[in-house]
Amino acid sequence: MVKKVVKDEFSELDIYNLYRSVREILHPSISKRNISNYRIVFDEELLPVRVFYPKKVSNLEKVLFFIHGDGVVSECSGLYGNICSDLAVKSERVVIAIDYDRIIREKYPKVYNMIYETIKYVFRELVRCGIKEKNIALAGDSTGGHVALYVERLGLKKKELHFGKVVLFYPVVSLEYFGKTKYKSILENSRHDLLLVEHLKSYYKKVIGKEKLDDIMLYILRMRSFKDFSKCLIFSSNSDPLKDEAIELYEKGNKNNKWFYHEFTFGTHGFLKSRDEELKNDMYKILIDFLDAQ
Repeated sequence: MVKKVVKDEFSELDIYNLYRSVREILHPSISKRNISNYRIVFDEELLPVRVFYPKKVSNLEKVLFFIHGDGVVSECSGLYGNICSDLAVKSERVVIAIDYDRIIREKYPKVYNMIYETIKYVFRELVRCGIKEKNIALAGDSTGGHVALYVERLGLKKKELHFGKVVLFYPVVSLEYFGKTKYKSILENSRHDLLLVEHLKSYYKKVIGKEKLDDIMLYILRMRSFKDFSKCLIFSSNSDPLKDEAIELYEKGNKNNKWFYHEFTFGTHGFLKSRDEELKNDMYKILIDFLDAQ
């Protein structure tokens, strides 16, 4: 076990690389209380993950992949350990968070494809270990929601992955804010979050670059049909500048599937960091109802 001291989105503690198999994750032998302090490595060619457990670990049957957003954009930097731990306990699922911080500034498509390959590997191993595909869900917040949409879309295109459910928390859906935008929410709600669009521009200039902005795989809204997509739940809030593009995604997806959209009355982009217990309780009730529905 090699000790590494790094700046880390999940924990401020020293970070260790811990080599484990997916089967060992489903039969934990290390303290589930401290699991967020470890990067679990399956293969040097794949990204490490963090694993968060529900209270009961005797019979783990449901899994939620989580792709976190950029901490600067969503203001969740350093809080993702708490967020993922909360998700695991409240949803009664194993949460497997993709730990891509070390490549977060790599150029597209490398960073997106490495996340995809890691999820594909773990997904297949979960199925081999007896987890039913319908019990494996995918979630992402903010820029991580954009990556989640890419993972879902590439999995369908290659016929390699299909999730039971997809959950998007205040997702980045399009990259419209690089130029003139048709979305009123970006124009009207940016006053509530003056730096959000600038942070997004900076992030995507570094990660994608202007030369790749026309890549059709980055624009989920240009798809003609969503009929093969997983069932999807989209969370947003009335003050989120990116609300309108999330609504457009919901409306297009809902034509072919039974999709769900929930908009909170209070909050802006990044509400997962909220300490508002009433908002969090409402969110978890909707989330759990969606994940547990047949």
